[in-house]
Parts: sequence; C-alpha cells; structure tokens
Amino acid sequence: MAEEAVFSAVDADSIYRIPLMLHAQNLDEVAVKLLGLDLPAADLSEWQGYIDGYDALHDEVHVAMVGKYVHLTEAYKSLSEALTHAGVHTGSKVKIHYIDSEKLEQDVGDQLQGMDAILVPGGFGERGVEGKIAAVRFAREQGIPYLGICLGMQVAVIEYARNVAGLTDAHSTEFNPDSPNPVIALITEWLNADGKREQRDENSDLGGTMRLGGQECRLEPDSKVRELYGEEVIVERHRHRYEFNNSYLDRIVTAGMKIAGRSIDGRLMEIVEIPDHPWFIACQFHPEFTSRPALWASTLLRLHRGGAQTPGCDSMNLCGFPVGLDQPLFLIAGPCVIESEQLALDTAGQLQEITTALGIPFIYKSSFDKANRSSAGSYRGPGMEQVLKILEQVKSSLGLPLLTDVHEDTPLDEVAAVVDVLQTPAFLCRQTNFIQAVARQGRPVNIKKGQFLAPWDMKNVVDKARAVGNEQIMVCERGVSFGYNNLVSDMRALAVMRETGCPVVFDATHSVQLPGGQGSSSGGQREHVPVLARAAVAAGVSRHSSWRPIPIRSRRSVMVPTPGQLDKLQRLLETLLEIDRTVEAAWFCRAGAAVTAGAES
Repeated sequence: MAEEAVFSAVDADSIYRIPLMLHAQNLDEVAVKLLGLDLPAADLSEWQGYIDGYDALHDEVHVAMVGKYVHLTEAYKSLSEALTHAGVHTGSKVKIHYIDSEKLEQDVGDQLQGMDAILVPGGFGERGVEGKIAAVRFAREQGIPYLGICLGMQVAVIEYARNVAGLTDAHSTEFNPDSPNPVIALITEWLNADGKREQRDENSDLGGTMRLGGQECRLEPDSKVRELYGEEVIVERHRHRYEFNNSYLDRIVTAGMKIAGRSIDGRLMEIVEIPDHPWFIACQFHPEFTSRPALWASTLLRLHRGGAQTPGCDSMNLCGFPVGLDQPLFLIAGPCVIESEQLALDTAGQLQEITTALGIPFIYKSSFDKANRSSAGSYRGPGMEQVLKILEQVKSSLGLPLLTDVHEDTPLDEVAAVVDVLQTPAFLCRQTNFIQAVARQGRPVNIKKGQFLAPWDMKNVVDKARAVGNEQIMVCERGVSFGYNNLVSDMRALAVMRETGCPVVFDATHSVQLPGGQGSSSGGQREHVPVLARAAVAAGVSRHSSWRPIPIRSRRSVMVPTPGQLDKLQRLLETLLEIDRTVEAAWFCRAGAAVTAGAES
C-alpha cells in the first residue's frame, strides 16, 4: 500500500471535525485519484464555517428533554444533534438535560425550574405519559418555551383539554381505549403523500400501518410556524399512528389552542400553538429527521430563543433562504434602473457567479420607473410592461429571486405576480394607504426609511404593514438628511431599527448620495461605499446583508459593470464575510440587514 494512502483517524471532540481532519490529510484527493475521477478540488468552506460557529458558541441554553428512554440517550440521537445544529446557528451552546418522565409526576417543578426551554419528543406506550403531561402543564403555566414532537404534540393536546378546556378525563385511546373523552385517537383513513387513500384499524399491524415519510402540511397564515417557515406548504417526515380527534376540534379551539397546520386535505391536525404563550408549538411530525449542519430544522432553531428572544431579532424566510439574527450575509444587488434586457442578464449573471462562489444568497434588484428623480429630464426607465418582461427573463434564465420598487400609481398585483420582494421608496414611508396596499400583496416588503425619519419612528411604519397580516417585512436604512444636499449614516440607527422585530437592510450606495447636489441631478461619494458597508457589518447589521452593486458611470446613471468594478465588489464582499464571521464570534443581537450597493452615481 502506498504511504500516501494511509490516514490517521485520531480522536476528536466532535464528529463534525472528522471530515476536515481527513481532508487535511488529502483523503479526498487520493480517493478521487484511485477511482480515476475528474473532479474539481473539494470545497469544505461551508463545513468549516459550521465548525467555526461551533467553536465560537458562548451563550449557554438549557433545554429539558422529557422522555422515558433517557437512560439510553442514543435513542434521541437525531434530536440531540438537531438541537446542536440549531444552536450553532443561533450562537447558543445547547445543554440538554435528560429528564425521566416516569420520575416527573410528583416533583415536576423541582426538576424543570430554571430551564430555558422544555421539549417532549416522540415515543410509544403508556409508561411515563403522565410525567410528560405534567411537563407540558409546567411549560404552559410558567411561560417557558415548549416544543412537542409527535407524542409531544399529543400530550400537549391532552393537557390542554384537561386543564383548560374542562375535559378533566381527556386521554388518548393508545393509553386508555375506554376514555370517555379521547382527544387523541386512532385515525382509520387518510390520504398518503401520493394522494392514495390508506386505511387501518385496531387490528392492523403496529408498524405496517403507520403514517410514515414525507407528508405535506399547510400552515395557517397568521401562525408562528408560518412565520418560521415562510411558506404556505411544507413537507416534513412522519412516524405515528394516532392523531388529534376532530370530534373535539371546536372545544379545544374555543378554549384557546390554535390549529396552526393541517394535512394537505385538511383532515388531520398537524401543528398546534397557544397564541397567548411566549412560544408554545407542538407538531405531529419529526423536524429532527431532516436537520443537517447547513440545513437545520426551523422549529428547533427558534426553540431556545422563542419565548426569551431579544426584541427585534426575528427571523423570516426570504426567497427560499432564512434571514435573521442567526443567518449569514446576503446580497441585494443590481442596476438602479433597467436599461436593456441584455444588460440586465449580463449584470445578473456576473453577480450570480460572484455570490455563488462566495456562498452568499443573492436577490437581483432593479427598477422599472425611478419616479423620484431630481429633474423632469432625468432617465426614469423604460416602463413597467417592458421591464416586467425583462425581469421574467432574468428569473427564468438564471433562477434568481427579484426585487423592484413600486410607487403609488403602480398596479401592485401585476408587479407582485412577477417579482419576489416589493420595495417602497423612502419618501413614501409615512403614507399609510400605500404601505398597507403594498403589504397586502402577500410578498416580502423592504420598507426604506425616509431621509427625514428618526429610526425609532420606523416601528410605526412596520405596525402599519403588519396590521394587514403581512409579517414578512424588512426595514432599510439609507442615510438621513444632514443640512442641504447631504446624507449621513448613524450606525446607532441599525440597533434602534432592529427593535421593530424586522431584518434591517443597510443601503450603502444611497447612503453616500448627495441629493440634488449637481443641480438637476444627484451627486455621490462612491469611494465611501466600502467604508459604510464595512461599518454596517461590524455594527451587527449583517447576518443577512444586502448590497446593491457598485456605482457605475453611465449617461443614465445605469449600471454598466466593468471587470474591474466587479472585482472590487468581490473583494469587498470577501471582506464583509470576514467581518461577519468575526462579529458572529462575539455574538450579540444583530440588526439583521442587507447592505445595498446600487447604481446611483
């Protein structure tokens, strides 16, 4: 055997270090060579990022896992690892306390006092059930964040039925077949993931008739889980036989428990919440089954920061990627206004190439009409109809999510049918009817703060948008007027605006604008764009940053990127990522932002 084919598998404090340790010994290169494969060099930067985050953990979160298999903790291995994944992405070192549910029925307060969160996982059989029910009651009454999984949802329903809905003898037919109030029971018929009808009864084989595998679940629009996932329909893996008994649906809902998710046919109750509790969610599925270091379970991600979360540090799903205090930098980029289809495709393609190489989520931004130009003769764009066709081409050709500005006279429904994110101009941030009309489109909205507005006043603007039921709101800092023809950026505004509970976008390009500084057009100090972008990320605006591309010279102030300018953008983004990782190592609640670099000159 060749000497180069001998590798050392040394002990490590985490299994996640092993791939990096073997990579350092060139195991992957040797394997590829032996197999005669022509492959590019391995890129483990994402994996290294996870380890860096793991090593930087400092906030300790104590989670009580209440079950009956706690003497063999490997029984909860996938769940324990999923909690670790979520902890890395919230900057939290998760300390799991395994609590024996059989010993919990009498001294529940003594064992659970001081816990930051309580989790009841899946399980089968009657043993320890009353201890789990006691744990649920303690979490509900004490306002402690609670997550129930599978059986953890069923005992949550039982506890609520007994102690809130007045069904004191409520139970599950799994544990008491003769229960007079079986709020959990065997469901005999349902549609599987392929739309086929399946049946079972009390005599069916225990394992062969379980509801298994990935199943679709429709989330209620005004629920915590809908905010978590950012999607109407999700797919999660199941493994159970018993369900919420719909005969008790009205009684339970009237008492205050919310049905937050249902099977795609509406017949099976998948998720319950308690709206007046800081963070109480229970689901019939197993989110831990699909958790990965780079793809963590949404419900687990928020468990330890759900009820005790710092105000203004909320998360959301934006165009298919998560955005929040626990998330890395993202980019909003593109020319200020569309000029031609080819230019739009070329610019979007080059930006996509840069961001893909750096692992930065990217949203393409451009406008069809710049209605707030300095003078009547300024170029405003080719108009909505033509630009929407161009944007559709960008989306279909490159698969990129889109953002564009809208105005008071914009047919919002037509634009929302094409683009993924709507942006409101800074000068219109106080216009209640306009803000609410945009929010009603059901798309994420990026609300730009007016140059005249104090950062704390953005809370009122956000409240207007949320009043119509849209929780997918971002707020954008783009500088504040300082005398005539000048803007300044106060980095304190980023911290103030995070109190809105929204991701905070920093528009680095417009922040260096000199409005009307050239008489009939605006001037700018593009050389200071990198300065402000670096400052914003260092101030904690990142974890989800956007940037609209570097200012470009053009007769119409439209971006015409040159290789040199794109190189500058790439180097700047590399610097921002490095700052971002440094800030993450000294974690605090970031403003949640997108640094923007536009095409204003």
